Amino acid sequence: MSAGPFLSIKAPRALLDRLDAYRYATRTRSRAEAARELLDRALDAFFEASRAEPVRRGDPDYALVRARRRQPAEALPIRETEARLARLKKMRNQHRGELIIEAVRKKDEADVSPVKASP
Repeated sequence: MSAGPFLSIKAPRALLDRLDAYRYATRTRSRAEAARELLDRALDAFFEASRAEPVRRGDPDYALVRARRRQPAEALPIRETEARLARLKKMRNQHRGELIIEAVRKKDEADVSPVKASP
């Protein structure tokens, strides 16, 4: 068993079947080893493709990039964002409660059957 950080993921059966096919084709010992190899290759490809090109003097965007680097970043409005999120959650929960009450009322109305008078 290998030591170090541990990652556990849930995957659909079709993905596990594809992982097994890769494992058999590359003759890796286990699913974990095959998954590590594939994850490493996928992340390498991702970071290679997403690498930013350097901007040099004379490029059309040089002045913009240089200005952005010199400007201080604004602080994120955490308190305002948290307050708005709390309001949205409260409204969502109230709306859910109203929907539940309405569904119960409709069910109760449907369950009530007229009583027949006996002669």
